[in-house]
Formats: sequence, C-alpha cells, structure tokens
Amino acid sequence: VLHVSAPFCGRFQEYAVLGSFLADSCLSLPGVRGVRLVGTDCLDVYSYEWAVASRWFETFQPQIRLQLCVRDLAEDPLPEA
Repeated sequence: VLHVSAPFCGRFQEYAVLGSFLADSCLSLPGVRGVRLVGTDCLDVYSYEWAVASRWFETFQPQIRLQLCVRDLAEDPLPEA
C-alpha cells in the first residue's frame, strides 16, 4: 500500500485531480495494491468539503482510502508513511 500525505489540505479542492493521478500513475506500479491518502488541517471548518471528497473517492476511486482529520501538526505529527 502506497501512503500519501496531504498536510494543511484546507478544503482539499484538488481531491479529484490527485485521486485520478494516483490511480493512473501509482496503482499500476508493481507491488502497489492500494493507496492510503491522509489529509490534515488544523481548522475544523471543512466538514462539508471533506465529506464531498470522501464520497468521491468511495464512488470513483475505491482502491484509494481517504482519511481526513483535524490535527495540529506542531503537537501531533503525521502518521509514518
């Protein structure tokens, strides 16, 4: 599984472009059976936009697991990739 981080992702407006790139360019690589994409931001005001992105991945790129969360990276670092 390929691990990808998107720190400080905000509204995460680029989710469809990034998801399509990962599907087209990475899932075809030898040994890559799936992608885990972790997006974080320190603000908790993007619930709607994150829900839209999550639904898009579930519908169009189910082999890419999206996890979006509120996290202050100064206190709680990203998970290891």
